[in-house]
Amino acid sequence: TYITFQISDEANYTKISKIDRTQQIQELRSRIDENTTAESTSKQALEDEIQSSLNSILSSNDSRRAEFQLTYEEEQQNVAEKWIHMFRSLIDERGPWSTNPFPNCVVTHWKLDKTEDTWRRRPKLRQNYHFDEILCNPPSATASGVASPLNESNPGSVGNIPEQMKQLLLKGIRKITDEGTFDTNETISEISGPNTSIPPDNLDGQSSDLLKDNSDRKDVVHERRDTSSSPETEASEVLVSIPCVLVTPKRKLAGHLAVMKNVLHFFAQFLVEGTGGSSVFRNFDALSNSDLTKSVQKQRSMKWPASDMDLQKGITVGNVEVINGNGPVKLMRCVKRHRRWSMAKIKAVHWTRYLLRYTAIEIFFSGSVSPVFLNFASLKDAKDIGNLIVATRNEYLFPKGSGRDKSGPINFVDRRVAQEMAETARESWRRRDITNFEYLMILNTLSGRSYNDLTQYPVFPWVLADYTSEVLDYNRSSTFRDLSKPVGALDSKRFEVFEDRYRNFCDPDIPSFYYGSHYSSMGIVLYYLLRLEPYTSLHRNLQGYLPLV
Repeated sequence: TYITFQISDEANYTKISKIDRTQQIQELRSRIDENTTAESTSKQALEDEIQSSLNSILSSNDSRRAEFQLTYEEEQQNVAEKWIHMFRSLIDERGPWSTNPFPNCVVTHWKLDKTEDTWRRRPKLRQNYHFDEILCNPPSATASGVASPLNESNPGSVGNIPEQMKQLLLKGIRKITDEGTFDTNETISEISGPNTSIPPDNLDGQSSDLLKDNSDRKDVVHERRDTSSSPETEASEVLVSIPCVLVTPKRKLAGHLAVMKNVLHFFAQFLVEGTGGSSVFRNFDALSNSDLTKSVQKQRSMKWPASDMDLQKGITVGNVEVINGNGPVKLMRCVKRHRRWSMAKIKAVHWTRYLLRYTAIEIFFSGSVSPVFLNFASLKDAKDIGNLIVATRNEYLFPKGSGRDKSGPINFVDRRVAQEMAETARESWRRRDITNFEYLMILNTLSGRSYNDLTQYPVFPWVLADYTSEVLDYNRSSTFRDLSKPVGALDSKRFEVFEDRYRNFCDPDIPSFYYGSHYSSMGIVLYYLLRLEPYTSLHRNLQGYLPLV
């Protein structure tokens, strides 16, 4: 019995010992796993921290490099503008190397300058270096190959410029783009061509192209001198950068507007064909994330490619992406990508409509700087940027504690402020402090009408009804038309036609309407301004033809 008890006790001890050993082994394994996990976590955290630091350094370096490239590209543009300005000054009819000294019989073409006076009149013309000779010729003459006599006396002819002057100009332009490997004489031969193979007419046609490209650059040199080269501008802090569309009569450029403490900087990224509405910003986001944009950004190197240097014309041109709705992206030349405006010259910022939506602002400047029309993605963006520009301008010109006249700061002109300004202008008009023209231009500006948007071109009302009397009697009501009715309702018979169309019109998608067109559409504006450039070219681009008058 005792032996049996001892055997049983030994068996229990062995069993308990085995269980304890198993538990110890499991605890040891658990500790080993915990240590392994902790080491792995610590290693992963270290790797993540290193990767995060590396990404931060790379991102900072990419941002710095992109900023430097933009600055360099803008400087290249400024220098090219000055070279073109100098070139035109030298070959102008009054210049030292003019091929057509004054006086002469050369036909000079002009176009309307965008410079406005105090009451938004544009009385100035400037020489049109970009004039298209086809506008002066009927299609039959162009198709038959008959040359226009204007080509023979083109004021832009540079065929007789001395060889040393050609070398100087081409050398300077090549230095702008670091294209110093081209042989000067070889390039001149490409421009002028062999004397035995190119007739004088072709020589004049080739040389005139030099003056056609970048025609607007001459007019902005004085603006660039004010803001581009100062150290204060280069070191200015960017308060906000936002995508927008710069709207002009000629084109619509999509890019980024950077609001700085002393300047506004717009950098164009692609050219928009069409209306340039909200769909542009969806395309803008898609383009910014696409491989195409990445490849284009990589091409913005310190040395401009040879494809950006037109050897025949001897001037630098930039490539800009073009977006047409959801269509493919293509390239376009001769578009100015960088634009700067000084905060000190801003005199008013108006909140306005674009495509019937209050998503745009128009900025007015003092001096000879034309207004700027910018469209944004949303109503909030337009209002926020407008308020920021006004606040930045006031702070820049009138710092706190300066003790200057409080009439200097301006307010953001939203709809409420515009209504107050309109009432003030009306009272001034009633007191005859301002003329009819001045009052109507104030109303046009406050209502959002702009020279930059041809769908909202300034209009003057038709107020007279008496066109037969030799002397107008202003005391008779019959002298003036009934302003309570639209123009289409003044004639009763004509109004019956509109009324009948309104009542009988039936369409599941289109509601009934009286008038199917508007008196201030783009087509009508361009039709009445057809004889004045640039509206002649704009009319042809819109309609595809010019009426024979």
